[in-house]
Amino acid sequence: MPSAPPITARLHLADHGLIGDGRDWALVGRDGRITRMAVSDADGSSLFDEHQSFTVTVDGLQTSRQYYVPNTNVLVTEMRNQAGVVEVTDAFTLCTSADLSEDVPAVRSELLRYVRVLEGHALLRVSVEPDGVFRTERHGGGLRFHRYASGNDLRLITSRPLDHPSATVSVEAGEDLWFLLRWHHSPRIHRLYPRHLLDETADAWRRWTGAITYDGPYQHLVRRSALTLKLLGHTDSPLAASALRDLGLFTESDHVLGRALDTLEVGEPRGRYGYFLDCAYQWALNRGPIDDVLWNRLAALANAAAQGPQPTITYTTAMYQVALDRAARLSDHLGIAGHRDWHAKADDLRDRILREAWDESRQSLTARLSPGADLDPRLLALPSLGVVPVDHPRMAATANAIAKELSAAPGLVFEPSRQAHGATLTYGFQLAENLAGQGQLDQANQLFEELTAKANPLGLFGERVEVSNGEFRGSFPNPATHAAVVACASALA
Repeated sequence: MPSAPPITARLHLADHGLIGDGRDWALVGRDGRITRMAVSDADGSSLFDEHQSFTVTVDGLQTSRQYYVPNTNVLVTEMRNQAGVVEVTDAFTLCTSADLSEDVPAVRSELLRYVRVLEGHALLRVSVEPDGVFRTERHGGGLRFHRYASGNDLRLITSRPLDHPSATVSVEAGEDLWFLLRWHHSPRIHRLYPRHLLDETADAWRRWTGAITYDGPYQHLVRRSALTLKLLGHTDSPLAASALRDLGLFTESDHVLGRALDTLEVGEPRGRYGYFLDCAYQWALNRGPIDDVLWNRLAALANAAAQGPQPTITYTTAMYQVALDRAARLSDHLGIAGHRDWHAKADDLRDRILREAWDESRQSLTARLSPGADLDPRLLALPSLGVVPVDHPRMAATANAIAKELSAAPGLVFEPSRQAHGATLTYGFQLAENLAGQGQLDQANQLFEELTAKANPLGLFGERVEVSNGEFRGSFPNPATHAAVVACASALA
């Protein structure tokens, strides 16, 4: 269990834990503040932010630590001051006997914050300030927040009556209290059993993680990455689907692919062609249905990639190759004749990448299909995308060049001219995965350990990390990074 570091004036991204139910989510700081909370019934906006938060903290907070109930997304924040120790358990509660492997909501649309005093006594500072214009009124021993703009109500139910959204509450050792925030709720007041709700929620998460078959190294981090990908319900990339399948979460992988295909529209940007066709091919291989409407849209993407203007950027060319390769394989799988040109064009694009993006002087594939271009760390994904074999001499040389020229420290790979933005962690894990595929297992394991040391105490990763101080930048937690953790660990296993 992590130690209890002191609280500083400003929390960093790494000082937060993620909770959610697979549809809605929130970030909980080590200081007991929820400063980001996205729910499906809030018009796409966050209910809380840095200035308007849901706070349950101890007065005079000195140190704190966070940990998850094992194999769950139930988060515990333990806070200490001179007078005592308080534990706050946070969870988005789930329905009784919820099956999280099903692609139907198992949610109750409520956040439970359960407080226990472990030692001594404490004065709690409680504040509920949703972002937006609300009218607040007392209701049934708690509070109701009515949002003028949308008409959406929030309901705060408490074990002790509150007269105001901001209050102080005195608690002694052995006492507990709870706060339940509901949205999209029934107007009827039910008798609540918060410990039972937490137990049911934890059991549902344990049933879900029980389906994970991965038994390789770094199991704690791999499981936490899987749980994080589940919470970030907007995750819809084919690489995330592959990562989940590597863990034995086949149904979950299918949900990711199905959600992606549901968003496919006519006139998609060219850079998305490979994304959708890769999803469709994985979907079909796992017995997902491809009807005439979906096939016609997919075929239109493949034809546009084959017949339209050809890109000069290497990574975009690679995604065109993915689009045509998957379209050709998909047509073969479905028994649809007349698309041999897709096979030929995919092979031609692969050859062009290996021939025209190669810079002999730098011994690397580069960012453009022309001499003198920069290196591009995105090309580390070419093996996992199936564009170039991981052990191809030019792919191995490219990984080596990126490691030498674009690394500020082991595994910390940055984009050319963007070093000030920090190193992108996904690139580091993809570099380690390349090394593993080339048989350099000792180097790959060492690099993986260097990278996993960047996780916060809960096992969460951001999008980028600042080289000078290790702070996260960009989105947090980042689904692409967690998918890369799983893919790399699976390669090492």
